[in-house]
Amino acid sequence: MFLPILNKEGGPSLLIGLHFFGTTGVFDLPEPIMAKLVCHSLLQHLPDEAMPEAVESLLLMREFYSVPRVEPKQVLPAPPIPARWGETRTAQVVPVTEDE
Repeated sequence: MFLPILNKEGGPSLLIGLHFFGTTGVFDLPEPIMAKLVCHSLLQHLPDEAMPEAVESLLLMREFYSVPRVEPKQVLPAPPIPARWGETRTAQVVPVTEDE
């Protein structure tokens, strides 16, 4: 079985071959399972000096995604406030000179 995952337009490509003994060769794995297989393969190919950074990144991602996501409450529109037109007024005109 070959997983042509991570072959997004303009992105990196990766092809992983897996062999499952005693099977017909036809698989229909869900995308999250295929992504986990790809991650295992990528980790396997990292050099030893990259492992601390990979572990730290994965731990931070796990922490981020383990916090329950809170959906924002829908804010209902405020009820209309009745208003009425009053009389029209003109404000007092106060002249301003350059000296002030």
